[in-house]
Amino acid sequence: MAKFVKCFSLSLFLLIILSTTTLFAAFDSAKFNKQNGAIKVIGITPSGADVPVAREIVIHFNRPVVPVGRMERSPAEVPVNIGPPLACDWRWLNTASLACQLSEKDAMTPATTYTVKIRPGLKAEDGAVMKEGVTHTFSTERPRVTDKSFAAWKSAGHPLILVNFNQPVTKSSVEAHLYFHTENGRRIALKALEDADYKKKKKKKGSRKVKLPPHDGHYWFVEPGEEFPLDAGIELKVEPGIVPQKGTNPGSEERVIVAFATFPHFSFMGVKCMNNMDREILLRPGQEPRLGDLCNPLDAISLLFSAPVINREIKDHVRFTPDLAGGRKDYDPWENAGDYSRLSEPHVKGNDYPNQLPEMLRANKTYAISIPAGKLRDEFGRPLPGQVKMTFATDHRKPNYAFDHHFSVLEKKVDSELPIVVTNLAQINVKYAAMTGKGKVTKGEELLAVAPALDISYPMPLKVREMLKAPSGIVTGEIVTAPPLPGKTADDRWFVSQITPFNVQVKVGHFNTLVWVTDFSTGLPVAGAQIDIFKGKPRELPAKAKALHKGVTDADGIALLPGAEKLDPALKLLGYGEANVPKLTIRCRKGDDIALVPLIDDFSANYYGSEEEYIEAYLQKQYEHIHTWGATAQGIYKVGDTVQFKLYVRNQDNRAFVPPPLSGYALQVIDPMGKVVHEVKKLTLSTFGAYDGEFPLPKNGAVGWYRFVLKASFK
Repeated sequence: MAKFVKCFSLSLFLLIILSTTTLFAAFDSAKFNKQNGAIKVIGITPSGADVPVAREIVIHFNRPVVPVGRMERSPAEVPVNIGPPLACDWRWLNTASLACQLSEKDAMTPATTYTVKIRPGLKAEDGAVMKEGVTHTFSTERPRVTDKSFAAWKSAGHPLILVNFNQPVTKSSVEAHLYFHTENGRRIALKALEDADYKKKKKKKGSRKVKLPPHDGHYWFVEPGEEFPLDAGIELKVEPGIVPQKGTNPGSEERVIVAFATFPHFSFMGVKCMNNMDREILLRPGQEPRLGDLCNPLDAISLLFSAPVINREIKDHVRFTPDLAGGRKDYDPWENAGDYSRLSEPHVKGNDYPNQLPEMLRANKTYAISIPAGKLRDEFGRPLPGQVKMTFATDHRKPNYAFDHHFSVLEKKVDSELPIVVTNLAQINVKYAAMTGKGKVTKGEELLAVAPALDISYPMPLKVREMLKAPSGIVTGEIVTAPPLPGKTADDRWFVSQITPFNVQVKVGHFNTLVWVTDFSTGLPVAGAQIDIFKGKPRELPAKAKALHKGVTDADGIALLPGAEKLDPALKLLGYGEANVPKLTIRCRKGDDIALVPLIDDFSANYYGSEEEYIEAYLQKQYEHIHTWGATAQGIYKVGDTVQFKLYVRNQDNRAFVPPPLSGYALQVIDPMGKVVHEVKKLTLSTFGAYDGEFPLPKNGAVGWYRFVLKASFK
């Protein structure tokens, strides 16, 4: 049996240690508390520049200064000055750390330099005095840009960009220190707008709604003071000098916020698609087609434009011959295509904008595109100049097949078939092995003629009943096509099909496995069926598989076998896994009939009801049903006390608790600081499944909850 480790945390088995003299043991060790000598400051937090706005300043001393007791202090009792002034609530966090704590409304101001001056004269309980004063400075974070997005375009050369800052900043400094930089080196001033100003502007087609909180200076819409030339590279930059609305320190960042390009003149660029060799092709208007310039009719085909176009424009103004509806009346192929803007991202010079056609096109067909002059418009409202006429053609569909039933069950005495959907194949050859209910195995090949139906996908039978040549049994096979399909690997071509009269349902539990067999045709239970479980690869015939456990169905069609605890204690043969690795399978036989249920994901069933009714099938490893609990002689202990405890361990079966393994345990008691204060490396339970012991608490023990962790390692 595999070895594993299970940890148990005894949540009911906890201790609180309370003592006036050791209340802060977690902070001040006994060694630290004995330190004496002159008082010195060893650190002040926060420190440095551009620190996040906080609500606490902490001064750390090299030794204890105050005794444990009243930790709050009035400003008059604290020899510290802070400038600019802060409304501090002074408190000793421990005997050597003094904190200025601020309420939410009195928090530090951003973009501000603070000076903390600690005057000499601070006196410790033992009379030691701080002889030298200390001055400490730090500054809170200055203004900086945190995000940007394109809110709208007033025209192809006039963007409106939303810029976010880490704190409220002034409009005048945004206009002075944010600017546009053109590819020829010009600096273009910008205008900063509040959202209220933006909403008053007439929104152009293609702009998007921007939902923002009330304007407080955290964000600004910026736009150039003049129209940019078309198809030009532009940068939005920030330089030092952004002024905060609160605080005095201006921003210092100097960088490019976003690089983009203005849009070129509006033009139709052609048709983009993939050919049957999976190579992307671009067909230009007026371009002579080349060898291989045929579109795969089952792949995406798009119209390309130099600027974004919404689908409604194409629906209204682009004509296809033959039409995209395929001759179907009262059918709108664009109905579910949807309209959406593509102006919320920066434009990159040279980018084109595809609009994918909403339908797969007919194979081996020439399509004509017609766009009248001045009708179709881009998202800026610019009309397409000149008339467009061009043609493109689709290729034949690539030879292929679709097969979704690697595992299948066909009912005995029912005229059903295992289907495979074929497209432009010449023939299918199935290499198979078949096993009847009596265990007879035959091998062979079945050559299936494919009807000549050019560019039409249709289902045809694999004829597994003819391969089996018996009323009930199992067929495994591999599909080989002509022409060969390089995209189909051996993992795509296999199948396992069984013909059976039995409906077999299996519930694998931890302690037993229930198998229920009914008849497909009548729904009645099948009594006297031989049930066994074996290990084998689900993709192979179980002709020589040896039964691990056996059973027989009763009058209700039910048989019980051992559960996962004995069949697969480490859960390596159940559940997830490939069909070509050994797994457990249930086999049902009666007379000449047989049925298999591989215990793998393909055959698993989960219940999906409402959110509260979801039931997932899952198993636990052996001994993962063990329960533990315990108690101590009392609930609260002082340092130095002896803790007496007793713990209980129980396994369980389907109905009640049962005795657990008596050996293979280890116990640790862990204090609130994560330190092991008591350990039993080899623990053996009594015949009653219990263990008792005791240990002393350290005299300098930490305050809080103590955890008892019981580890188990069984072989």
